[in-house]
Amino acid sequence: MVPTLSLGLLVVMLAAAVPASASPPVRLLYERTLQRDEAIRVALTRDNPGPRSLANGRDVITSYERLVRQHPRSGYCDNALWQAAELASALWLQFSDAEDRQHAARLYRRLAREYPHSPFVSRTRAAIARLDAPPVQRAAQTRSTPSAVTPPPARHTTYWQAGTGRARRDRAAASPAPGATYRVHAGSSRRRPRAPARPTPP
Repeated sequence: MVPTLSLGLLVVMLAAAVPASASPPVRLLYERTLQRDEAIRVALTRDNPGPRSLANGRDVITSYERLVRQHPRSGYCDNALWQAAELASALWLQFSDAEDRQHAARLYRRLAREYPHSPFVSRTRAAIARLDAPPVQRAAQTRSTPSAVTPPPARHTTYWQAGTGRARRDRAAASPAPGATYRVHAGSSRRRPRAPARPTPP
């Protein structure tokens, strides 16, 4: 006699055989968080933004940090840390909560430490100095427009795997300049243009 399976057991086995849906790609996660970031910055330009704006802003910062934690080798990480730090700084200027100031400083330093080749690193020192500005200067910064949202860089990020000599691409390459070739430098997220080869004389 051929053994039979109960309907319930069969359903369980089929469900286990189906792989879980993949998480959204890093780019999609970043763009979704960026849209929420933009909405928060618009809210901060209004008169007397309330506690909800503060809570929503901190939630967006947490989303940026989660992206970096889950995808630490992604080319979007330096952007995410910069955006999170700038938003924390904007919250500090608006609501004067020392927690946001300390959080912003930690994020700026983390960006410089973990992604030293990021183009944002050169701006972190001045950004930290703004956090230590006297109250009068902070008030002037608060009245100004919050920092603009920085879009994803149109750069091609390549990570070199130690000991293999192989490069793993994390993002599609940007369109190269006409007539230029590129060489990728290990440990860098930038591509440097190289002059095109000269034509061979007849």
